[in-house]
Amino acid sequence: NFATQRAECEALGGFLASARSIEKLLLVQDFTNGVSAWMGLDDQLEEGKLVWHDTGLQLTSSEHGATFAAGEPSNGGGVEHCIINNFFTRLNDVSCTMTYPAVCERPMS
Repeated sequence: NFATQRAECEALGGFLASARSIEKLLLVQDFTNGVSAWMGLDDQLEEGKLVWHDTGLQLTSSEHGATFAAGEPSNGGGVEHCIINNFFTRLNDVSCTMTYPAVCERPMS
């Protein structure tokens, strides 16, 4: 699930990938061979306030327009608070209890 994958990335000194642009999403898509994976963005603390894990900053409207699928995030069933990349190279919200792999990033230092 999301929490487990996030913790694994953090244990490696990194964080779940932050795809703020279509270019970054394409890199993730290539890396995963088109398989959906957890992204470092969620609104678990406050519904509708999507926050990036690497910076703690809220998703901007330009990032939303560039990366999310049409009509997303939808919070389907009131339980979709975690973000994946989907096979259309867009972001989508899903339940945090679902099973997806992680793409971890580490800061350059």
